Amino acid sequence: MASKSRRIDDTTRSRRVLAAVLDEWAQFGITQAQVSRIAKRAGVSTATLYRLFPDRCALFRQAIQFGHDILFEVLTDCPAHPNPIRQLVEMVTRHGEIMNEHYVQQLFISQILLLLNTEMLEVTRDLLVTSQQRVKNYWYDVLSDLIKRDLIQGTSLEDLRLRLIGTIQAKTLGWFLQGHTRNAPNQGWRREAKFMVQNFFKLYATKKFVVSAARFNWEWELKECGHSDDYFKTLPGQAIKGTDALEVNYSLMGMMDPHLMDTQCVDDFFHREITNLLVKKGNRLDVTHRKVRIIAACLDESLTHGHHALSIPAVARRAGVSTATLYKLFPDDKTLYDESYALGQRLYLCWLSEDIAHPNPMYRLSALLARRIETFTRPSALRGVSALMCANASRSDRLAAHVARSDGQCEKQWRQHFERLKSEGYITGEVGWPMFQAWWGPVECKSYYKLFTTGELPTPRNSWFEECWRCLDDFMAIYATPHFHATRKKLNWDADLIAYHTDESADIAACG
Repeated sequence: MASKSRRIDDTTRSRRVLAAVLDEWAQFGITQAQVSRIAKRAGVSTATLYRLFPDRCALFRQAIQFGHDILFEVLTDCPAHPNPIRQLVEMVTRHGEIMNEHYVQQLFISQILLLLNTEMLEVTRDLLVTSQQRVKNYWYDVLSDLIKRDLIQGTSLEDLRLRLIGTIQAKTLGWFLQGHTRNAPNQGWRREAKFMVQNFFKLYATKKFVVSAARFNWEWELKECGHSDDYFKTLPGQAIKGTDALEVNYSLMGMMDPHLMDTQCVDDFFHREITNLLVKKGNRLDVTHRKVRIIAACLDESLTHGHHALSIPAVARRAGVSTATLYKLFPDDKTLYDESYALGQRLYLCWLSEDIAHPNPMYRLSALLARRIETFTRPSALRGVSALMCANASRSDRLAAHVARSDGQCEKQWRQHFERLKSEGYITGEVGWPMFQAWWGPVECKSYYKLFTTGELPTPRNSWFEECWRCLDDFMAIYATPHFHATRKKLNWDADLIAYHTDESADIAACG
């Protein structure tokens, strides 16, 4: 009887310790977490903690599992409702509110940093993939039911899911992972969710849905979004979506765009630029050049081994200086890390900001986003963003300055392209981050958000260019003007997609 009582007690203690770990991460970040503080939070001794969890890796791994078990419970705590609009609005609202919670965001930052630990990579990735699949299956069950009831149409449950939550994910978890403070929509996540669901049904609703929505007054849930009474009269089959009706003409096959380079080109670019900075030039006593070499060496070590595994002696050796010289030029590690991060950021922005001159806006925007996705989904991508994740975990006081620099360049590039679309009469709506996120949210969820949340390298069905094109296709079905659709058809812009078709996608198009 005594042993049974102890087992129950140990179970309770373990849960309290795991909850204390999540508290510690939320307050200090995983990089500054201390086992002694965790034990104190849980009300146990350090000896008891290590009796329950043999080492720090086991403790953190089980804390990740514990956090995802809680996350699954709260995400799926949405009762079914006979009104499909109401049900999806509730589900999307809950997703936005939960993903915007500080505890949840720090949980994801922590698991990204654990994925960089080679000893924990495989087991952490396995539990994250399993946890993510549970959440997906919850959504798949709801969407499958809507398909069975002939209320929506679609061939990919994952595409349907990402169309619903992709933009919300970009505005919550994605926004935080880029280094921002938590996002807070002016009129709440529920209103944001209503817009997402409204656009979802505009793309995928069936005739039966339209009839049922009018008969049972389902649309009342969306009235405050400002849509007209005939919003659902334009069905997906009637909407102008060039990709779905694309006829393959193999005589138009062309060369791949030189701007759409493979992931090796990104690594080659960084290696070339860093190597140039590491070359000893001119006067060997030149302090400025020595500082540049040290900063470049620090960035090189971070990209090779990850920021969490940086070694100052290794940085000094790479730069060709002594550790004493390094600390004479950089009084502390933090100053060096900030300079190194700034250099890496400038190189990333240089790589991503090269424009693509093409008369077809579908081609131009798809190519730009595909380059961005290919950059951040290559095998070394996690190490490449490890410095940002470490700064994010501890909420470094320099983080805001780094984010402002990156945001300014990124927004400027996308704003130029979307303002051009608007000036040409191709789209309506206010140009800004909400519009950008509405476009790229779904495709980002299946690309680098998948890498950052599960550790799995994402692979497109055909190519990232095609994935971006199809996502842009949905975006244009919602935001584009009749003038855009008429010009797209007149100038045969969809012919530019053909050059990127693989044998598999060509077969799919031929069968369609």
